[in-house]
Amino acid sequence: MLSLLANSESVTAVELNPIIVDIVRSYGDRTGNLYSRPDVNLFLDEGRNFISRSPDRFDLIILGFVDSWASVSSGGLALSENYLYTTEAFEDYFAHLTDRGAVVFIRWQTDIPRLVTTGAAMLERRGISARDVGKYISILLEEEPRPHEPAAMIYMLRRMPFTEQEAMKLRR
Repeated sequence: MLSLLANSESVTAVELNPIIVDIVRSYGDRTGNLYSRPDVNLFLDEGRNFISRSPDRFDLIILGFVDSWASVSSGGLALSENYLYTTEAFEDYFAHLTDRGAVVFIRWQTDIPRLVTTGAAMLERRGISARDVGKYISILLEEEPRPHEPAAMIYMLRRMPFTEQEAMKLRR
């Protein structure tokens, strides 16, 4: 929805759970008939599998809280890796960006170290020196977290380094 509000010409939406699609559709006008719009291309699929098969390149790939802590608190992920956040997954996302594109993760602040190290490892595999990887990464922190909830953040990994002007604009 935010992409459409920002005047994107088209949006590719990938949703794993058909129940979520049904719920969004059931709200009709209250959601702007989001999944019925001609500028929204909806795919029922798992995000990483979708991106790895797609021939398309994207200006922006957004993974916004695409998994939950419910499985963590139940011990459900205790023995399994989440393949959305591996170096190989970052390679898939990065390979499908346009020249000025970015992959954006909206996560909890506690995830920053993993995202930064995974992004840095992927960039280094691509020949970017360790001292320069920070030019490709930006992290925006939630200034006023909600009570009793962990603070959120936005992690951006760009295909091109951020310019000094872009970095200053993000700081503001």
